[in-house]
Amino acid sequence: MIVYEDDVFKLFDYDSRLVSVLSNILNGEVREFLQAIMHPGEYFTIRVNSMLTSTDYVVKYFENLGYSVKVHPRFDEVVLVRTEGPFYVPIESKIIVADKYAAESVYQGANLYIPGIISINFHIRKGDYVTINAPNGFSVGWGISHINADDLRRNKKGLAVTTLISRFKLPKVRELSIYSKGYIYSQSIPAIIASRELNPQPNEVIVDMCAAPGGKTTHISILSKCRAKVIAVDNSRRRINYMVKEIERMKLKNISVIRADSRYLDVDFNIKADKVIIDPPCSALGVRPKVYDKKKYSEIVDLKEYQKQFIKPAYNILKRDGILVYSTCTITREENEDIIEYALTNFKFELEDLEYKIGNIAFGGAAQRFYPHKHDMPGYFIAKLRKVG
Repeated sequence: MIVYEDDVFKLFDYDSRLVSVLSNILNGEVREFLQAIMHPGEYFTIRVNSMLTSTDYVVKYFENLGYSVKVHPRFDEVVLVRTEGPFYVPIESKIIVADKYAAESVYQGANLYIPGIISINFHIRKGDYVTINAPNGFSVGWGISHINADDLRRNKKGLAVTTLISRFKLPKVRELSIYSKGYIYSQSIPAIIASRELNPQPNEVIVDMCAAPGGKTTHISILSKCRAKVIAVDNSRRRINYMVKEIERMKLKNISVIRADSRYLDVDFNIKADKVIIDPPCSALGVRPKVYDKKKYSEIVDLKEYQKQFIKPAYNILKRDGILVYSTCTITREENEDIIEYALTNFKFELEDLEYKIGNIAFGGAAQRFYPHKHDMPGYFIAKLRKVG
């Protein structure tokens, strides 16, 4: 089955209650939101590791590769590389179905590797031109197969398809020399703003309670000129291992990594922090680009109750007058405003005015929302609180 981009409600399998909730938040613009979620932004955002290189060097590097590049007008550590596309993806009779994450990577120009394959036409042979589909039938790329169909029985890793045409084309960051040298990190503007709202300073103790894969942790480290004590906490061994490699790649020495459940951080560890950031597991409804998603409203409710559990330990480890930044890559009220109201009602927090106001303002300037169809950014929420008790 082939599914086209215009069939947006076939690509996103949300139950009626969740669609109703989104419609209320978006003033009825659910289709516009979902269509924007399917596209990467006009620019691909790259954060420069200013401890190792300069923004000018990174700009010239991408210009030499032929990309259209500019520095963000407000954030001098951010380089914007123009996204190419959309392009037409040829449809072959020989189809390989990739999992959601592999499909979304191919969608942006990545090659397809064997671990990302769900199914393959039995008659595909090396050298064949193939179309790569997402699990819902949406075509994300076209290229040349490096495997026979029956190779999947024997091989569990390796290159499966060289992508020759993808819907969009972005830099293959992980294949670049400046990536391996630790000079760059790909990160969205709202995520960059969340770290900047902490205003990290030398000698401060700053805790990232849901740290992996390390984007905000490494940014906080660099913003402090590697002179703050940054504590990165996560409960996933796999994600922790990945984050440690990222910290080592970027050669950052002021980060301590702890594998623990942050919901009990105040009980299990003796930490007193000047600042805390929480970016908890969420429904990720705002992540882009996305070619497939399936969720129920009941999942949002469960996530809300889970997210609330990070507020108490954050409050307890913060010093008086300490700052808490709360952010998510989703747009439901349940996972955002409701969590902030819970914090204000149950703990001695006060709203703190945001410094970087780019999105739709909430809580009188202490929070903001980002929408892909309005701001050309991921769907995102950021709020800032100060402990006064």
